Amino acid sequence: MQVLRFSHPIFCSSAFKSIPWKFESDWNGSALDFQVTGYIALDPEHLCFGCRVQKSPDADSSAVGFTAGLWERDVVEVFLGDDDGTAYQEFNLSPYGAWGSARFAAYLQHDAAHTFTEPDVETFSDARETHWCAAMKVPLSQLSVSVQRERTLRANMTLIV
Repeated sequence: MQVLRFSHPIFCSSAFKSIPWKFESDWNGSALDFQVTGYIALDPEHLCFGCRVQKSPDADSSAVGFTAGLWERDVVEVFLGDDDGTAYQEFNLSPYGAWGSARFAAYLQHDAAHTFTEPDVETFSDARETHWCAAMKVPLSQLSVSVQRERTLRANMTLIV
């Protein structure tokens, strides 16, 4: 199993559209033998993110909708938090479009009062023998962080393969 991570501050303004990202090494700095690209974007009503992985998927193809424990197999994760705090929200997306989300008051301190399982989330996936693509669209009203103009958020994208 490899873990890959990309971090980027997001400055919310009317000019913000999308941040592309690319993994070139894993968490420990080792070079990858496959390509991974993706993006994170905001529009006036949604947070969107997605990725393309040039590797055969290892995930439960029967899992659909909200699914707990996705991080145990191939998954792309987005962690979104306020720039001035420790709370954050995690989103998980599998190669087959199953998803999960949870809020944390601080690092690994689950905030059960803010966990949701059925928001108006849309996913897309295309999993094939040699690669997979997946994307997720979340209404801003479902975010536990406030997305307002002239504000900076923390965004970390992680891929577990």
